[in-house]
Amino acid sequence: MSRTPVVAYPDERLRMVVNRMAATGFTHFPVVKQTGSPELVGLIGLQDLLKARELSVADEQHRERVLRLRVPPSLRWRAPAEKKGTSEKERTLQREMNRIPNYSFTPNSSAISWYLNPSPGM
Repeated sequence: MSRTPVVAYPDERLRMVVNRMAATGFTHFPVVKQTGSPELVGLIGLQDLLKARELSVADEQHRERVLRLRVPPSLRWRAPAEKKGTSEKERTLQREMNRIPNYSFTPNSSAISWYLNPSPGM
């Protein structure tokens, strides 16, 4: 009774080697060349595969890190300037209404008006 030895190849993806280890229950494989006569290149073990995975995860985390960008002052948001000609009472009312989260204050040319802006989920 002749059995085919379980081996790994140098150009084989590590995922395939891990799957073969899981299927056979072996944790070490000889690595042999596929071309010509079989020649032993080395050994690969489960620890080697885990180390390769650890390096892959570290590289992925390094690529996905968040970069902090500085926004120049010229591009930063600024509150709109108050219109000239509005009374102190109107400006105070506008500031107070803008502090209430569900309302926004929209002055008209003829009168003060505000509209209820329902927040999502209300």
